[in-house]
Amino acid sequence: MRQLFQPAAHAAISACCGVREEANAAKGPAYLVGRTGRTDEIAAGAAILASDESSFMTGTDLLLDGGYLAFKGTTTNPV
Repeated sequence: MRQLFQPAAHAAISACCGVREEANAAKGPAYLVGRTGRTDEIAAGAAILASDESSFMTGTDLLLDGGYLAFKGTTTNPV
């Protein structure tokens, strides 16, 4: 699974900010966890949705955003 998602995510990060360290420096403070997501973290969420483990899930959101939405708009969020 990791090989499937990693090239696309790496290309998106590279197009936006260059290497991962630069992306974390530029975008990381906007996330509650203080960094951008790793490709394996996003792939794990997609794998759960594609598996039988999610067979009883209906009408819900699976947020894999490192706390971005929870942190957005707070007074401590630097972005």
